[in-house]
Amino acid sequence: MQRWLALAALVLRIILWPVRWLSSALFTGSDLDGLSDAVTAKAAQQFVVLLQSIAQSQATPATMESSNHSSQNVAIARAWNTVGFTSMQQEAVQTQSLIFVYLHSPLHRSATAFCRDTLLHPAMIEWLGQHGVQALGVSIHTAQGAHLASLLQATAFPVIALLHPKSTTSMSLIFKAQGPVLTQNFYMDHFLPNLQAALHRHLGVVAEHEMRRLQREQEAELRRQQDDEYHETLRQDQERERLQQVEMEQERKVQSAEDERVRQDEQEAQATIAKAESLVRPEPASGGAMVRFVLPSGTKLNRRFGSDETMAALQAFLRLHVHEKGLDMGRIGLSTNFPRKTYNEHDDQTLEELGLIPQAVLMVQDLDA
Repeated sequence: MQRWLALAALVLRIILWPVRWLSSALFTGSDLDGLSDAVTAKAAQQFVVLLQSIAQSQATPATMESSNHSSQNVAIARAWNTVGFTSMQQEAVQTQSLIFVYLHSPLHRSATAFCRDTLLHPAMIEWLGQHGVQALGVSIHTAQGAHLASLLQATAFPVIALLHPKSTTSMSLIFKAQGPVLTQNFYMDHFLPNLQAALHRHLGVVAEHEMRRLQREQEAELRRQQDDEYHETLRQDQERERLQQVEMEQERKVQSAEDERVRQDEQEAQATIAKAESLVRPEPASGGAMVRFVLPSGTKLNRRFGSDETMAALQAFLRLHVHEKGLDMGRIGLSTNFPRKTYNEHDDQTLEELGLIPQAVLMVQDLDA
């Protein structure tokens, strides 16, 4: 059985060899290759070369020598893409352009005339070269051409189509013409206005979408600025509140320190009064020393002390007097005028030892004044 199958395969190869040779002669291997970027780009480049050769064939010797022929080749190269359909579709989506597709049938008897009279018409080249249009021409005998023919559901050739790529995976068909409509009943003065009108409508929609996009961006920017202002205001309010809390805390600490100082002063004052009360003895009826105190205000105060009492007792008596009268006086100093002599509370000598017996006049000073 395997031998019979091998023999049948060999016979089929021999029978189909002329068909394979004929297809290889008519169509190169690269033309029937896959849809890779390099292969599809080559198909587009071959079509541009075809248009340039057709333009060269109809040029006169005078035109060939002038710069018009070179500029026409440049215009053709600018008007038609030399990349694959997928790459062109991605670029068209990014630039919001329409795609003009031409499927060329090399074996069609009117294909060359259509390229010469229509696609190479100056008005057509100018339209294809303007902003908002991406043009691609390929042979239907290439993988790219066969793929586009299937995509456009072409039933006759040549085929032209105007597409709107909404994304890299979806498109909408705006205009399509094929077969005899192009080769027999086609007029440039009817064809271009339709294309131009479609382009104008598309550019109007693009402009409206762009305006809406800009409006949305402006609204988003306005909302962002408002949010920033709100957050900045909130931050400032929080900062003011924090500073107020810090200030209140500092004031509380200051007040607490002041209260503590006042409390300590009161305790010290109470301790001073208690100590003074412990040092002052009852005034003796006679004997001892009669001391006249002359206060800073000029007021005179007389009081008798025992001869064995010390200068500290006199200081304590004056402290009690100041406290009872509510006088504002700090540390108390005592001195005599003649002879000039100064006493203090740390002097533990008795009045008799100080020579203040039987009487003395002491000047009272506020040492903190």
